[in-house]
Amino acid sequence: MLHYSFKPFEQLEEIHQLPDPFLKPDDTRISNADEWPQQRQYLKEMLAYYLYGEMPPSPGNVRGSVLESRAVDGQKAVEENIRITFGPENALSMDFQLLRPVTDKKCPVLIWNVFAQEECPIAGELLEHGIALIRFNKEQLGVDSHAFYHQSPCLKAYPTYSWRAIAVWGWGYSRIIDYLEQRDDIDTDKIAVTGYSRNGKVALCAAIYDERIAVAVPCGSGCGGSGNFRFLGGRLGKDTGMQETIGSMSQMFPFWWADGLREFGVGKELPPIDIDAVLQAENPFQELLSRIDFSINGKVGPEYRLPFDMHFARALVAPRPLLTTDSLDDEWANPYGIQISWRASAEVYKMLGVLDNDAMFFREGYHTFSLADWTAVADFLYLHLLPEQNIQPRSIFVTMKIPEDVEADRINNMTSKWYCRYPHFDWRAPAAD
Repeated sequence: MLHYSFKPFEQLEEIHQLPDPFLKPDDTRISNADEWPQQRQYLKEMLAYYLYGEMPPSPGNVRGSVLESRAVDGQKAVEENIRITFGPENALSMDFQLLRPVTDKKCPVLIWNVFAQEECPIAGELLEHGIALIRFNKEQLGVDSHAFYHQSPCLKAYPTYSWRAIAVWGWGYSRIIDYLEQRDDIDTDKIAVTGYSRNGKVALCAAIYDERIAVAVPCGSGCGGSGNFRFLGGRLGKDTGMQETIGSMSQMFPFWWADGLREFGVGKELPPIDIDAVLQAENPFQELLSRIDFSINGKVGPEYRLPFDMHFARALVAPRPLLTTDSLDDEWANPYGIQISWRASAEVYKMLGVLDNDAMFFREGYHTFSLADWTAVADFLYLHLLPEQNIQPRSIFVTMKIPEDVEADRINNMTSKWYCRYPHFDWRAPAAD
């Protein structure tokens, strides 16, 4: 149940900079880190109202059974096919695969929301370092189709909740964690989540609403993920390339988001594209091109009425470690806006004294869960879940941490001046006021 009241679209004023995450419901600002937990609850409810829809609480009845178990990698690991049941009258179920090393120690675990038969190219490496890997298919809980989404099991089980697909799928991570808490071979203080593209949006949503997730690594998540609704651009800066927007998402995937989100997008009057009909066409790509209204892509306007932007989502993971991985060539995912959201969310991490926990990783290449992404995921997990192993990272993470040996007067002369720049917002962390 939501405890705060939020204004509808027509009553909201335009905000042409990034909204202030420290602004309380009464329009005063929090003054210190001690007030963050209550502020965090307010912002979580704000995103539930405008972006994700409201999710039901934990059903409290998750039960799991191992359907099949087999040794792999010369008896060094075990792969288990597991089924969990839960929800009203145990009406819901989900299968997933757990790959774990054979060890006497409790294992950290990475939970991965996959596309079809997607494989992890570094599964063996994770196992060698003692990290278990879980793969699950989100569509067991909610159909990834506008035409058939209303048939989703979760919607039938919880008909009074306003949640939509991204939240439904994110809720799935939490039900897996409910089950893991019943095992004695998983270190539930060291749970990480990941996913790519829309699955990255899902991983971010899960980390916001489930604090049992210790590390979040949403990859290639773009619009509605690590990107930005207000400020768009490619690798060469603002207004370069073409980016996904609320308007274009509402045309193609309106069932992903809370019903009112489309009000904040250019082209909100356009009907959704029948993606299922597109996929059945002789040439799906050409059919899709014929249905898209390209005049709305990359444009913003109603977005300025949003009382939040996606730096709120990043900040809501704080103080826990968050890494987003993206490609500079993936203009649709808004690489410029990703940097803007990161810089703004760093103000919250700064207030909490954990600037190094808010990180970005960029690479070259296509929109795919690449080996470079996976390597960055692994490096980040080693850094934050296995610090005792002192594994040297192969990836370069961008964070806002100020080196301890740099004096204040030298900071102002540094070439990058990351510490002195505040693009697209004029507010600061309370400690800096």
